[in-house]
Amino acid sequence: MKQHTNSRILLSLTFVLMTLSGHAQGPDQDPIPNSRRQQLEAMKVGFITQKLALTPTEAQKFWPVYNNMSAAIENNRKQEREIQRQIRTNFNTMGDKEMAQLADKLVLLRQNEGDIFAHYHKQFVSVLPIRKVLMLYRAEEEWKVKLLEEIRSQHNAGGARPGTRP
Repeated sequence: MKQHTNSRILLSLTFVLMTLSGHAQGPDQDPIPNSRRQQLEAMKVGFITQKLALTPTEAQKFWPVYNNMSAAIENNRKQEREIQRQIRTNFNTMGDKEMAQLADKLVLLRQNEGDIFAHYHKQFVSVLPIRKVLMLYRAEEEWKVKLLEEIRSQHNAGGARPGTRP
């Protein structure tokens, strides 16, 4: 029961941080400032650590690999956000050639994210038992689902009209 309560507190804090940071930023800025992002990442680290039950030796090998992967993915997503911003800002004035170039860049960035995942999968398998690698992937999905559920829960509690979907 205590674990469930701790999880609810963690998710509530995460939601609050996400909500506050989203309102503080303009449309072309990163929606989560660095201090908030660091807090969210710390919560995610705690969540993953709990789910994987890493030994000290495993943790010492795992976290540098995971952090490198996270940085590579974030860099890739930052580039994608920049292209999305360009599209949003210039959509009505862009010609077909420029649109095609940006669309091609988006496809390459999305493909690159898959390549990053494949590269780091090999590294995870070299530092963790395969069972824990799969537990990692499952934990990441659980983290996303729990955050989305918390956001939906907070949204519904915040005055959504009955009979409407969030």
